[in-house]
Amino acid sequence: MATEAHHDQLFIAQQMRAVMRRAKDEGFVNIFMLVITVPLNFLRDYSCPAGEEEEWSRTRAAIIPITIVASFFFLNGDLDPSQDNFSSTLKISLYAMIPGVILGFLIRFKTRIAHPPKFLVTISAILCFVMSIMWIQFTSSCIIDML
Repeated sequence: MATEAHHDQLFIAQQMRAVMRRAKDEGFVNIFMLVITVPLNFLRDYSCPAGEEEEWSRTRAAIIPITIVASFFFLNGDLDPSQDNFSSTLKISLYAMIPGVILGFLIRFKTRIAHPPKFLVTISAILCFVMSIMWIQFTSSCIIDML
């Protein structure tokens, strides 16, 4: 168990080093773009599950069940305080986090780091498809609002 945690921390540290090295080599404009892209990539990564077995990350797969319902409502515009159904949508998304935490713990402690279960990959691919559509809808709405 300790070696798996160490492996995950080493992987994250290597990714951070690669990002910082690339920013150092590429200049100021790319550092500015990192300020924009890193938060958006973070939001995308933890609201949209992995769609393929090669993209499997046990940590990400354990966090997704906690965040996916709130992400769905947010991307659909239902978590806007000006909406009439805001309080009920907020309650639903918060209550959905309870089974999400349980499912996240099961995924985290019952799966292997490099080899996901086949049924989990199938469910993840279906959810990835749905959340990708939600992200397309969200970005399209933002672009239309700017026009």
